[in-house]
Amino acid sequence: MGLVRWRDEYKIDIAEIDREHQALFDGIAALVTCLLLQRIKEPDGERRQLLLDEITLQLKTHFRNEETWMKEAGYPEYEQHRQEHKRLMDEGQRIIREKIAAGESVSDLLVCLTCWMDEHVVEYDKELGRYAKQRIASYACPS
Repeated sequence: MGLVRWRDEYKIDIAEIDREHQALFDGIAALVTCLLLQRIKEPDGERRQLLLDEITLQLKTHFRNEETWMKEAGYPEYEQHRQEHKRLMDEGQRIIREKIAAGESVSDLLVCLTCWMDEHVVEYDKELGRYAKQRIASYACPS
């Protein structure tokens, strides 16, 4: 199973956001690894929901922090990026409900979440990092 893990190429060079991204990737990877190595048994419905709730809370908190940063920085694609966060959360919760109803394992769900994070960072957050670099460069003093 090809689990996406944090790699330096995901860095967008906004330290706070990079730390949160890394923590999200690492947290999901640790939970999947734990389940795959059967250090704990497949959680029952209640335990599964607790794991999913924890990751959902981490994602919501991260998205809120990222949106605050974008707004304060005057990011011109703020609204589009914010809508992508909403779409990601809505779609993710729908797919998770469907997978749970189909009896899929927690590790399958967490791998799915990791793939979503990978896609979001590469497609949306890299653009945010480019904006931050341009903005910083525009304030640099000429030599």
